[in-house]
Amino acid sequence: MQSLDFVLDEAGDTAVRRLWRQLQDVGLPSRGDHRGASNRPHITLCAAPELSAPCLTYAECLARELPLRLPVAGVRTFDRSNLVYLAVDVPPIWHERVQRLRDLADQHRLSWTPHVTVSGRLTDDQVTVAREVVVGVPDVLIVTGVTQWDPTTARVRAL
Repeated sequence: MQSLDFVLDEAGDTAVRRLWRQLQDVGLPSRGDHRGASNRPHITLCAAPELSAPCLTYAECLARELPLRLPVAGVRTFDRSNLVYLAVDVPPIWHERVQRLRDLADQHRLSWTPHVTVSGRLTDDQVTVAREVVVGVPDVLIVTGVTQWDPTTARVRAL
């Protein structure tokens, strides 16, 4: 699946990586466990087997509207998967823009939960520990760019 992602400024990237290390330091799964060169803190906008030219063009337009300050609403867990993440508050106009992008990627049926993943799937007990050790969550994350991930070429391209 190709994806289009918001990427963070250096301070936000560093802050999220620190949260990843906090989990690793107590032996919990973390996004920091992924050693791929393309792994970085991000907010996925959409994912599809192939991204159309209109979708990519629109993503490039969105990238020109950045930076964007996103307040962090806190540490949350997706109920069915126990995936721990930072919830971010996105202004309504950006929800509309991302929905248009998702429509262009044929994801109009799926709702978007803007977030930065902190850990992979955890057991219920691990979620409890994770909530205790994930401290120093930033108040705001600043989005500075949009990237396209293409797994067939293993390439990340800034738009």
